[in-house]
Amino acid sequence: GVMSLLRIAENNGERLLGLVNDILDLSKLEAGKMEFTMGRMDLRALIDEAIESDAGYATGLGVTLRCKSPETPLWVTGDKGRLLQVLTNLMSNAAKFSETGSQVEITARPNGDMIRVAISDRGPGIPEAARAGLFEPFKQAGAQDKGRIKGTGLGLTIVKAIVEHHDGRVDFVSELGKGTTFYFDLPQCAQSTKTRQSALDHAA
Repeated sequence: GVMSLLRIAENNGERLLGLVNDILDLSKLEAGKMEFTMGRMDLRALIDEAIESDAGYATGLGVTLRCKSPETPLWVTGDKGRLLQVLTNLMSNAAKFSETGSQVEITARPNGDMIRVAISDRGPGIPEAARAGLFEPFKQAGAQDKGRIKGTGLGLTIVKAIVEHHDGRVDFVSELGKGTTFYFDLPQCAQSTKTRQSALDHAA
């Protein structure tokens, strides 16, 4: 009836808005015009914020999001809004490709002089043939999402660009029939409390 048509229109409207926003983000990134407001932040706390933001979407798919790392602060320098965008994008993707009733696991830990955040699903996995183009615009891993609504095909391209702007890197490991883990590394805050105090003393 009319209501179902309105729902379809609303869903398509949301998808179109998502596509427009992604295209705008990508064009800004490619032109070097995306603004980044860098500051010191606790990446572990930001993960909790991203889980809260994505929980409704995941629940709608019958999937739960859970961070398995202790709530110990992990300090990085970054743009909070953009890193939140990276986290929510990767979590939404993981939820979308997960089996109903499964759990998406998020971990965050020091990895050398970097902080590594990993987001693991128990989905169908990504074919090796799809690896090369996965971070390119409008490329997706194929029809591996159980018929669920596809995204814009720009999310991972934007994720990669934002992470690289933070002097980080993003990659994934996947096993067909078992699941996929996307992970990214960001430099740890080099400034210790002592160094920061010394800098403040010099500035005084």
